[in-house]
Amino acid sequence: MLTREKVLKLYVPIETKEAHGEEDNSLQITGHASTNDEDRTGDIIVSDAWKKSGALDSYLKNPVVLAYHDPSRPIGKTIGHEVDEKGLKITAKISKAAGDIIELIKEGILSAFSVGFMIKDADFDNKSGIFIIKELELLEVSVVSIPANQNALFSIEKNFKNADEYKEFRKQFIKEESEETLMVDKTKDKVEEQPIDIASLAAQIKALVKDDMKAEEEAARKAKEAEEAEAKKVEATATTAAERLIADLRKELVEKETSLSEALAEVRDSLKANAESGDLEKAFAAERKNKMKFVDDADRNAFKGLDADKKDGILYASKILGVPATETKTFKDFVVKSGMEHWAPGVTGEWEDEYSTRVQNALREMLVVENLFTTIPMSTPTLNMPINPEAGDATWVHQSRFRSELARGDETTADTASSGEAQDHQLTEQTLIAYKLATREYIGYEEEEDSIVSLAPIIRDAVTRRMARASDTAVLRGTGVTTTASFDPILGLTGRGANTTDVTVAGGAGWEANVTEDAVVDMRRNLGIYGLDPSQLVLIVSHDYYYELMKLGNFKTVDVLGDRATIITGQVGAIFGVPVLVSQAFDNAAITAGTVGTPLAVMVRPSNFVLGSLRGITTEADKDIVNQKRVIVSSRRFAFQDIITGEATVNLEIAS
Repeated sequence: MLTREKVLKLYVPIETKEAHGEEDNSLQITGHASTNDEDRTGDIIVSDAWKKSGALDSYLKNPVVLAYHDPSRPIGKTIGHEVDEKGLKITAKISKAAGDIIELIKEGILSAFSVGFMIKDADFDNKSGIFIIKELELLEVSVVSIPANQNALFSIEKNFKNADEYKEFRKQFIKEESEETLMVDKTKDKVEEQPIDIASLAAQIKALVKDDMKAEEEAARKAKEAEEAEAKKVEATATTAAERLIADLRKELVEKETSLSEALAEVRDSLKANAESGDLEKAFAAERKNKMKFVDDADRNAFKGLDADKKDGILYASKILGVPATETKTFKDFVVKSGMEHWAPGVTGEWEDEYSTRVQNALREMLVVENLFTTIPMSTPTLNMPINPEAGDATWVHQSRFRSELARGDETTADTASSGEAQDHQLTEQTLIAYKLATREYIGYEEEEDSIVSLAPIIRDAVTRRMARASDTAVLRGTGVTTTASFDPILGLTGRGANTTDVTVAGGAGWEANVTEDAVVDMRRNLGIYGLDPSQLVLIVSHDYYYELMKLGNFKTVDVLGDRATIITGQVGAIFGVPVLVSQAFDNAAITAGTVGTPLAVMVRPSNFVLGSLRGITTEADKDIVNQKRVIVSSRRFAFQDIITGEATVNLEIAS
């Protein structure tokens, strides 16, 4: 599995209520921060993911609630949580300092939770396109507005002490129909048809329209009075000289449409006084901050118009040409066409992370073997993992030794000890080492920027396919560089069965004639205790062996299994309840030749293995002056290690 960080927006029924016993104007909201529904992006978080160790531990140490996933806008904290059959349910206290957020929640405008998290384990179904998240770490919870889960809305009924109070609150948002408007006599069981008096009806309509116009005029008058009152309030509260100066500048520049020099001349005395006091710089700094935030948010939305391929192309071009992304011709052309000449800096800062995520997602879809194993994040290239293997058995104490007559030091064996045979503690360590896997592309010196941008999807696809093939081959059989300086940093599955006897199919190049179901049974037997539960095993087979399996009566294809099939990339069926996957990472040339000792298949218990991910895909570029080319290098670093050494894997090999 691959680790990726993403913000998933799932919106579910939320109930809010006033904080009882407190007079701080805070608010409590309760609801599901996450459900097990499929969202619009094709993701599902299963309820059990929130029950696993590490899912909530770190978050609950600082259970802050944000507004709109903005770390600079904390509005409350989580004060209670539970995991039920629908997902993660929380209770949050929204602070009175949240200001308009509380009012927006009360009015039903803000009506949803959203969770940000890091994925630790997940499965992807190629056919349905569903990404099932099985293990994660919660990073934050936010109150947001735009839903990703179409089934997730919330109510504010519990904001009030009783149902009557809630109904009274709703009346200000609901325009009730009157009997006069409907012109129906509700005292009768049946509405009787009445002759229509056109003149009377016209008079009623005229009166209604007149009343509506009068009401609108009254509302407009009150709004204007409120605006004037607010303006006077602002003017009255602008107590510092710096605030008055900014107000004067706005008046000169906006209302009177004077030039900057003329406006400054009008406020010269105030400008000088405030420059000396330092208040002016503080006021202008606040104005610049507010202005920049508005511009920055607008720019980020505008640049969403660039599709993924175009963004990747700009990144490639910037790396190859050695200039910032914002200095490329393609970026500048988009700025001109979109009318964003005054964009704020930093809009391209997230593009590289987005590119890495796209490559990782595409890589995950192509991987078969690697996807079977749990991925753990690594903060350093080497990680020591504590292991506690089987620690022996307890000892039956002879009835004559319940109360030993020997000195404690003389009780050395089961025959003499009243407390059983002594055992050494078995705690050991496994070391995960993250190795680097890299691939490179060359582009000629003469290529123009437009060509580089258009090549981005092709380069990205080539990088993904090469990485997927090399990763699966390494995890399956550990084949690295096959030159004189060969380097196989990862010991694959087929080389890890030190404590397990491999099973063979005789016949050399004619092994196909000797394939039987007995070999699968023998593989499970040779796994010992690890082979008892077929649901915990996976049989990874080569292309040639798969077609021989199809001839066996107990092999069931996925279409026959139906809902009993698991969501595993590459699964083609099952035999004796063990899922079967086909991988092209076997040594297919040696299999065709019938080379003795070549694995045809490997049975594995995935829970005995871990993948360590130090980092995802990174891309760098430089000039190759000697060959007059530009080179693009993409790389990742990961580790692969078994937990109990030499256990939980057995090969099916060709014999003579």
